[in-house]
Amino acid sequence: MLHLSKNVRSAVYKSLGLELNIQELNNFDYENINKSINMGIKFKEICEQLGLNSNKVRRYLIKYVLHQLYEYSLDLSPEERGMLDKFGDEPIGDITFADVTVTEFFYNPKEYMEYYTKPLLEKNNEQDKEKIAIRIFPKASYLKTTFKSLENDQNYDPNWFNYSKKSGSFLPLYFDYAQSHRIPLNKQAHKISNINKDFGNFVKNTTKYLDILEEYDEDGNCSEDILRFERKTGLLFSLKSS
Repeated sequence: MLHLSKNVRSAVYKSLGLELNIQELNNFDYENINKSINMGIKFKEICEQLGLNSNKVRRYLIKYVLHQLYEYSLDLSPEERGMLDKFGDEPIGDITFADVTVTEFFYNPKEYMEYYTKPLLEKNNEQDKEKIAIRIFPKASYLKTTFKSLENDQNYDPNWFNYSKKSGSFLPLYFDYAQSHRIPLNKQAHKISNINKDFGNFVKNTTKYLDILEEYDEDGNCSEDILRFERKTGLLFSLKSS
């Protein structure tokens, strides 16, 4: 994240008219945070010049920034993950460190593959899943052994933490699945020879991706998977525009 000095940040806020009335926050839920942010007159002027609905843009910007803060808060080092495991019973409001670990992280690649068995991997046996995991997570030292040995391994692998976040975790598996089954998800513009056929496939396969995410939306935040999908394909914008 970009780090600004306090003086520079204050100057930028003053120039734009951006204000955060944090004193008025009774609690830090989304609605209260949303109400406490004043985007400033410059923001409204820019939206008017571009012909944009300032209320809608404001709402999306705040959601995006809060999501980025959420992702930033989950970027833990191996040592920090180890502390979460060590002090799992410590409370944070109404939940514990253990609740955070279970909700936000996979313990190992086997758990990751099992989590996504229903939507994509029901026909795959353990050996197939292990091969897929090796393709997706080539640097995880867990994968130098077999899935079977993971069942009895209680030691935390510091190399796995790079891949262990649930947020955004579905995309690499879906792209591996799409590649294996020759499912088109993106294509360079100059290689599109039949717009109706190509876009028809893009619509069908993008819809499948979003439908699967919707099944998991109750278990976690799927925003990062959608953002990463769009950064990789540009399809959501293209299909919306078409």
